[in-house]
Amino acid sequence: MTESFSSRWWYGIAATLVLLVFVWVGWAGVRLTTTVVPGTDPGQLVPHGIESLVFLLGTVVFVAATWASGPIFTISLFMDARRVRQSNLDWRPNQYLYGLVGLVHLGALFTVVVYAVTMPAALFYLYRRHRYVGTP
Repeated sequence: MTESFSSRWWYGIAATLVLLVFVWVGWAGVRLTTTVVPGTDPGQLVPHGIESLVFLLGTVVFVAATWASGPIFTISLFMDARRVRQSNLDWRPNQYLYGLVGLVHLGALFTVVVYAVTMPAALFYLYRRHRYVGTP
């Protein structure tokens, strides 16, 4: 590990992961605090109290923030991999591979299935970065 190495691009990667956790928790909260009213169309969900409204508004805010963080995630992943590769560390990540993962992540704006590929890749990248660089 080189003591002089410094890059803060990983913040954009980690922030996106944290935002996604909040979105998923908010979504789960909305699902748990709503119920189907007996004798009505099962498609009608009725909120139960103020908690449902709070979770719904929180989810909307975090979904908007997550969408806005998509380009930040893409740029951060590419730039951090590039910066780590240019350093004198034992690990030399492929900046273009991680850049491609970032571009694929932009597809999450249209379908959540993309998260099944990009989030494990981002977690793996941060794990390897921690192992060789020491941060995060």
